[in-house]
Amino acid sequence: MPCNLDHSKLTGLRFCTSCGLPLTPGVPSNIPQQVQSPPAVTPQVNFNSGFQGFGAEPSDSAMQPPKNKNVLIFSIAGVTAFLVLVAGIFFVTKSPAPVSVSVSLTLLDQECYDLSWGYFDILGADVELEVDGVTTGYASLSALGNTTYAGCEFTTTFYGIPADGSVYSYSMASGRRGSITKTKTELEADGWSFDLTIG
Repeated sequence: MPCNLDHSKLTGLRFCTSCGLPLTPGVPSNIPQQVQSPPAVTPQVNFNSGFQGFGAEPSDSAMQPPKNKNVLIFSIAGVTAFLVLVAGIFFVTKSPAPVSVSVSLTLLDQECYDLSWGYFDILGADVELEVDGVTTGYASLSALGNTTYAGCEFTTTFYGIPADGSVYSYSMASGRRGSITKTKTELEADGWSFDLTIG
């Protein structure tokens, strides 16, 4: 729409006071200028990652933690569980500590300084201890007996004997005088000792 004022006569002004058009030298004053607006921004769509335009929600893949981190967490958890299992098996199946088994053999009504001839194989005799049929201990009776109220006593000790056996048998290495057998329960109740008498 043409302005009712002659723009060529307007001096010292940057805009027309009637129509508001800018007063630019060399541009016809009565032709309205077009004001360019910025181009419209269209949202971009990425079909691989979902809609990424204005106000778009992040995709599920963007919210998920990296797969490598999950693999590391599961690996650590698996190793920890394995170590706990191995430790549990070790403590459950671990054998009890070895024990010492003592032997006291008393010759009834005998004086140590005057033993009967039939007992001379006792002095310093080699003896054995079997656990479940396997010889696991060797020792020797004392060469000199100790006089007690019951008679003459000879002693010895087997060291490092397994404590998880079922049957324990004491005998002389010579094979004479037979053997004495106790179960683990009996031997443990007796304080891991054989208290024997002859005569």
